[in-house]
Amino acid sequence: MTTITLPRRNPIVSAVCQLLLFVDMAAGAGCGPTTQPMVQRLPPESQQQVDVAWDNMLTPPSRLDRALLLDVIVCNRFHQTGVDRLVLRSEKRTRQGTVVLEVNFEKNDPARDEFVVRLVNSNGVELRRERYSRNDVETSTRLLWSGVSDVETPDMTADERADVKKRRERHEQRARQIQAATQPAGR
Repeated sequence: MTTITLPRRNPIVSAVCQLLLFVDMAAGAGCGPTTQPMVQRLPPESQQQVDVAWDNMLTPPSRLDRALLLDVIVCNRFHQTGVDRLVLRSEKRTRQGTVVLEVNFEKNDPARDEFVVRLVNSNGVELRRERYSRNDVETSTRLLWSGVSDVETPDMTADERADVKKRRERHEQRARQIQAATQPAGR
């Protein structure tokens, strides 16, 4: 288990944040800002709770001091949860050029949610561009993580055991392909 130490002035806030982060990680949410290149779309009642929380936090605008504002945002992941719009851009330089990764999220226009991967050479010419919809990303994530925890149990029928074995084998084959993709092409 990973221990998380948050540098906070108020020990109660620190304990609450550590507890919330532990519960979040235990529930499988993972670490960092996102666990996949897409932002979670909230159901209407959860979105309303986030909207009310922001209104409460900022009424009046100076209600929370600087440290408490940060603590509330971090503990609730309000930098990405329930936002109206999110644009995340990262870059990685490679021998072939710069890989530009962009996540775009628009609360009021779900069809515009996307993850874009581009390879741009040193002259700014786009060598490759791939656009993934929300459905593409969520399907990939689901398929990559399904089968990881499949286990055979004594009460399974022969057909159920065979299905578990097939899913596990497909998952292991895909994992080998993913690993090979990060190795030199001639291997």
